[in-house]
Amino acid sequence: MKVRDRRAILPVLGFLTFSSVYTNIVMAPVLTQIGMEFNVSTGTAGLVVAAYGLPGIATALIVGPYSDRFGRKRFLVGGSLLMSLLTIVAAFSSSFELLLGARALAGIGGSMIQPNVQATVGDVFPYRERGRAVSTVIGLNTLASIVGIPIAGIVAEATSWRVSLGIVGTLGLLASLVILTRLPRGIRVPDARRARALYATILKNPSARGAIVVSFLGGLYWFTWITYMVVFFQRTFDLSQGLAATFALTQGVGVLIGSQLGGRFGDRVGHRRVVAGATTISALLLLVLTNVPIGLIAASAVNVGVSAAIGARFATNSVLLSEQVPEARGTMMSFSAALSGAAIVTGASIGGLHRHSRLLAHRRVLRERRAALGRDRHALRGRGAHRPGDAGRLTTGAAPKASLGPRMRPGAGWAAPRPSWRTVAPCSLPCRYTNMPVRHGLCPIQSA
Repeated sequence: MKVRDRRAILPVLGFLTFSSVYTNIVMAPVLTQIGMEFNVSTGTAGLVVAAYGLPGIATALIVGPYSDRFGRKRFLVGGSLLMSLLTIVAAFSSSFELLLGARALAGIGGSMIQPNVQATVGDVFPYRERGRAVSTVIGLNTLASIVGIPIAGIVAEATSWRVSLGIVGTLGLLASLVILTRLPRGIRVPDARRARALYATILKNPSARGAIVVSFLGGLYWFTWITYMVVFFQRTFDLSQGLAATFALTQGVGVLIGSQLGGRFGDRVGHRRVVAGATTISALLLLVLTNVPIGLIAASAVNVGVSAAIGARFATNSVLLSEQVPEARGTMMSFSAALSGAAIVTGASIGGLHRHSRLLAHRRVLRERRAALGRDRHALRGRGAHRPGDAGRLTTGAAPKASLGPRMRPGAGWAAPRPSWRTVAPCSLPCRYTNMPVRHGLCPIQSA
């Protein structure tokens, strides 16, 4: 294939991936509207997001070998049509159950797109030019995530969430038409074998196994961070949810920059070096971000650096995966996509369990301290307390009873009154509920 023809394919594939990513994220800003219309909680409405992603894990494993046998184009067109039509059906859903089912079926179509796009890039572009091509595709993916959520939210606020879904579905139909008419036919692997043989070829290759393991661990690390990134900014800097999400958008900017630089740099110096270096740099920057006390602006800048390093890793890692087993490239990329889906689920689960265990441990410590404070107060009552005017006698005898203020719920703002006599059993534990220093030894949780 001529260089001009190869370059003409990139905008076509980029437009399709833009549509795919946009369809995936369009539900995020409209969950509140969906919950209100169908009388469900926002958490329950969030199931429409999970319903779109979960079927892709199994679908990718099934579709990959068949794309190697029969070519990529039919799966790109078919997946795009299924995704788009079911998204339009979801826009006309009359019940929450119908919306959930339509999104799940749309996710099956969407799961066919990304692995076959990456495999097509590997089929068309030689290894020395592949980094630049992958960077272009990933850049359009990231652009969809940056502009897609604000646009979907603005459209939904001005009209309805159904209009947002209808626009996205129409965009997907247009993308499938472009793929049908502009993507050349016959992009397929001539060595057609059965699915079991293709997976056996991958699993017998030590380099392919190592690349898959590294890809899964990298995805686990990254998706765990981005799942709780907004929570991190919200709790660390005491931001509202909306403001924390705004600062977290620096992640998209970083990935966009890193993906463009990483693929091109990998073509020059080698993609393995870029993958190793980008992973190491991102890990070190994340350690600084989560463990070193820095300001909000500095934290946002470090987050851009973390995301840029990960973006560089995304591009170069895709190139490496596409070259491990060329005769089973579609199977290899689909296998990696399925593991990425598993990494998202695993990372979110591990992060949630870790945060829950820390919360339980902190509550246990608070209960113990509150019990100890109760015992001290009981002992003081038995020995008798001084009047507030007896400040001169506080150095000897029993300490007076502390004025612990009104009963308050954890997390609420509070202003501890300055006591006129010595307080008892001051709490030295950093308070993760109020995000405020414990002043004068008074804790709103202990006094509750």
